[in-house]
Amino acid sequence: MCATKTVPGDFTIFDKITINEGSLTIQGLFDYLQEKYKVEVSLLSTGKFSLYNAYLPGGKNKDRLPKKIEDVYDQVCGKEAPIVTGRKYIELQLGAAIDDETDAQMPPIKYIFK
Repeated sequence: MCATKTVPGDFTIFDKITINEGSLTIQGLFDYLQEKYKVEVSLLSTGKFSLYNAYLPGGKNKDRLPKKIEDVYDQVCGKEAPIVTGRKYIELQLGAAIDDETDAQMPPIKYIFK
């Protein structure tokens, strides 16, 4: 267990972070969040599906880092939860840390890819 800090500091349960930077790779999203919010992301999910998990043995998800988020979504969730035709966004949840001793709690992300 470690300390937890909300990022951004004043968010409520009703807030979302909107990222409208066009289509990003998973690494591109992580770089964006590092630059803007100073967090290091280790988990990326949507609903019950894990898109990236840095804690898996042998770096099992490392090959997903250079792939577009929506492509990984289709690969992981496609048959069970396809992106609705015409929808231009995916809601993402993160597991992130500010440093080795502080976890970051963040609101969901509305990732707009088109």
